[in-house]
Amino acid sequence: MKYSLILTLFVLSNLSVAESITLLSYPDMFGESRLYIKNSGSSTVVVLTENLVQTKIDSSIEIQVPYTFVKAGPETIRLKQSIVKYAPVELKSGELAFLNSTIPENAHDVSYSISKEFGEAHGTWHGTVKLKK
Repeated sequence: MKYSLILTLFVLSNLSVAESITLLSYPDMFGESRLYIKNSGSSTVVVLTENLVQTKIDSSIEIQVPYTFVKAGPETIRLKQSIVKYAPVELKSGELAFLNSTIPENAHDVSYSISKEFGEAHGTWHGTVKLKK
């Protein structure tokens, strides 16, 4: 019983983390939109704001941490990365941070995605959130 309660709380806490931020965009004068992350939850979260990559597939754009691999003989190993270069920002409830990334003003299918593995390893928000226009 005790373990099922702990597991339930763990799952609920991860669900609330995944839903605790909002991705916003505001157009600039050059025909692009600047991206912002807002903490729309009640708990403080740490988000990554710089040196993320944009993966474009058809009309969708996903913003995420780039992964680095090294070939060690026949094995490919994913390297653990420093969080510092991704400019982590601690956001309290209601606070907004600039995501150092721009997208075309007419982009509609945009998401910000931090893997569970990376987020748990570095104590940051993790999940996927789609742009709300």
